[in-house]
Amino acid sequence: MAEMDTISILKAQPQSTASGNKQALISLSEKNDLAFLGNSLQILGYRIVSFGGTTLALENAWVSTTKVEQLTCFPKILDGHVKTLHPNIQGGILPRRDQKHHMEALNEHGIGTFDVVVVNLYPFYDKVSSRGIEFEDEIET
Repeated sequence: MAEMDTISILKAQPQSTASGNKQALISLSEKNDLAFLGNSLQILGYRIVSFGGTTLALENAWVSTTKVEQLTCFPKILDGHVKTLHPNIQGGILPRRDQKHHMEALNEHGIGTFDVVVVNLYPFYDKVSSRGIEFEDEIET
């Protein structure tokens, strides 16, 4: 699929377990078995939300994805380092579903919940040390 050129400024449609829609947020730096994971979640009825290289890898494995930008109505910035720091993402991860006021706030703002979050962090230390740069110097850049 082609990279999005523009992002429409429309309020995201709420997607939540309460409405019968299941969502999974996936962001992996190590993508071994990603196709299997994505296909399995899709078969189980999950809407998969992802970004960057994870989206590309899932699309290459014929797994349908929703780009995180479609939920945030905001493009990635700072070379892609800022993508998920947005209420439509964080709000979907953090609610206590047993707290009625949490769920009401999500519904009021059109924020859906994430039922599954699959993340492995970028191997920062390994990457830095492989380039011969002192760790303390690299974290300052």
